[in-house]
This record gives sequence, C-alpha cells and structure tokens, in this order.
Amino acid sequence: MVAKPIKDSLVTGSVLNLVFQILLPTQPLHPGITQTLAVTVTAATCNCNLITWDKPASSAALTLGVSAVSGNTVTIPLASVNTASTTAVPEIRVCAITTPCVLTYTTSLVDKTLLSLPTFMSVSGTTLTVTPTTSAHLGTWTL
Repeated sequence: MVAKPIKDSLVTGSVLNLVFQILLPTQPLHPGITQTLAVTVTAATCNCNLITWDKPASSAALTLGVSAVSGNTVTIPLASVNTASTTAVPEIRVCAITTPCVLTYTTSLVDKTLLSLPTFMSVSGTTLTVTPTTSAHLGTWTL
C-alpha cells in the first residue's frame, strides 16, 4: 500500500492510526480481517530542481552594416520562473518553509554554430554589443 498525501495540512509529525480492512466478497457474513496501521506523515524534502523556467516571450534582433557607429546594441530577453511550478508539488511547497529556493540562473551567449561568441560581439549584463568591421562580419548570426 502506498499513500501520497496531497494536502500539506496532513503534515503534522504525529501518529495517525488507520484501519486497514480486508473483506471476503465470497463470504458476506465473515467480518473480514482488520489491521491498525500507525502512520506518521512527514514533510517532503525540498527539491528546488523541480522549478521550471519559461523561455523569453520574444527574441531580439539587430540589423546593421559594417562599421556602424550607432544602434549596435540590443537587450537580451530574460527567462522567467514558471509560477505554477513553484507550488505544484509538496517537494517545492516545503521549500518556502525550510530552505527557500534561489531563483536565479546563469547564461552564456554563443553563436549556435561556432559555440562561442564572435570576436566582434561582446556581452555586458543583458546587453549585446556588435561592432562589425569587415565584410566577414556580414550575415545572419544565430545566438
């Protein structure tokens, strides 16, 4: 028998006595067999890895020519915590009581093909700066 209490209010730390009864359908007059089960419901273990993140709502695009002197920065869109995932299961809800989850993440911006950022591009915080200087820098760059 497996019990998975879904109500946080059941986490009391005290013993709850449940009666397990086995009836014999082919013997309707038989009282059956009963067994008392002592059950203690304890809090789940905090698991912050169950929190999920939503992708940014939009993408960023930047169009400019070689040796462009203005308009060469773009703000990188940020992900956000999926609100529903922060309360979905006891392993997350208990974190608010015991060890709050750190809701931060790290990123690195790289060219999808090169797996690194081209030398004429740089990132500071959430800003991408592009300084193309040669015709080799022309084209579409998927980051």
